[in-house]
Amino acid sequence: MLNDGDFKEELRELGGTPPEILENDELYRFFSPILRADYKILEIDEDPTEKEITIRTPIYAIMGGDEETSSQIENWRRFTTGDFQFEILSGGHFFIYDHPATLAGIIQGCFDSN
Repeated sequence: MLNDGDFKEELRELGGTPPEILENDELYRFFSPILRADYKILEIDEDPTEKEITIRTPIYAIMGGDEETSSQIENWRRFTTGDFQFEILSGGHFFIYDHPATLAGIIQGCFDSN
């Protein structure tokens, strides 16, 4: 597990966390457990494919093209026997903030097709 200094630096590099949270000790103490819970899966040494679950529900995977793993987006296909679609949009981990209309259209399209 990263110490607070290294974790804050990781959050700064990733972007999306307001600087006010990282620079204010009280805010950081409040949000740190929440943020760390999101990263916990990255710190687990187990191979996640060992406990792979397949569902019948359609999956529409969306990622930012600047993400290191964006070329592996089709790996999500293995988690469903249902329909699978994907889209890679410009941006990094927090690409959603740059594409609200596109994301709304994708979500609406998922409902329209059912």
